[in-house]
Amino acid sequence: MSPVTQDKIMHIVSKDKNDVNMDAHFEINWLKFYKNSTHYNTSSQNDFIYIRMKTLSQRAPQFYNNVVFNMGFSQIISSKFF
Repeated sequence: MSPVTQDKIMHIVSKDKNDVNMDAHFEINWLKFYKNSTHYNTSSQNDFIYIRMKTLSQRAPQFYNNVVFNMGFSQIISSKFF
């Protein structure tokens, strides 16, 4: 996932958190968790996805169902944030 895409996602999440009907203190965000980990890697999309799958499945299984990959596990096709 490109840094530009990541920034766009984080901007949307931030904007949503500022909505008056949202709890600004509640957030479930696999991307934020991954970006703050020592395993965060953006050298290539394949590395990002492989390390993301490995890191989150081992260290944060609560995020396992928050990302959907294509059949070849080479692209993220859907993601959810709370």
